[in-house]
Amino acid sequence: MKLKHKFLNELELLEEKQEFCGRKIKNKCNILIIGTFNPDNESCLKENEASWFYGRDKSWFWKYLPENIIGTNLHENGSVDVWKNFCREHNIIIVDLIKSFEAQSKLVDFKDSSIDVSINEKSSNTAIFDFNRAFDGITFEKVIYTRKGWEPNKNKDIPCLIKIKDDTNNILLQNGIICSESQIKYCPAPWQKRKSTSLQWEIAIKN
Repeated sequence: MKLKHKFLNELELLEEKQEFCGRKIKNKCNILIIGTFNPDNESCLKENEASWFYGRDKSWFWKYLPENIIGTNLHENGSVDVWKNFCREHNIIIVDLIKSFEAQSKLVDFKDSSIDVSINEKSSNTAIFDFNRAFDGITFEKVIYTRKGWEPNKNKDIPCLIKIKDDTNNILLQNGIICSESQIKYCPAPWQKRKSTSLQWEIAIKN
């Protein structure tokens, strides 16, 4: 069965028309946010309550990101329209590595390890977001992954995702979407409401 991203249409619009949040993206953008995979409700046994990217009640993404750019928490008082307007105003693009993949059964939860076990070694059963096509002629000031641990020796449960991430970084660099690996930042998953998590997001966004 095919497991699909909940916001697949938005990812495909970026690939096909370089459109995000209802408008053509600018040639020079601020931040590219990269997650892993956000399943629709037909692809996971656990209900996905997200109204948009990182729009779950237990995710603090819409606190960490806007607080460090405009000084305002958009987590509790935000909405999809507010979040999209924020992205438009500050030239922020949000994507995930994976659009869909073929699997024997639905995901049991949203964990990266649950996703990874369904991806085969060569990712031939997986539709990976086309960064080259989506961002042809586009540059970013920085890229932020919404996951901290990508070291193969420490995270043996996500080998396929690590390879996809590494291939993505090569695409970003080789195609001039970013100029240097130093522009790539890795932040803890935003569902963590910790002082240390908040600080790492602040450093990644402001530095």
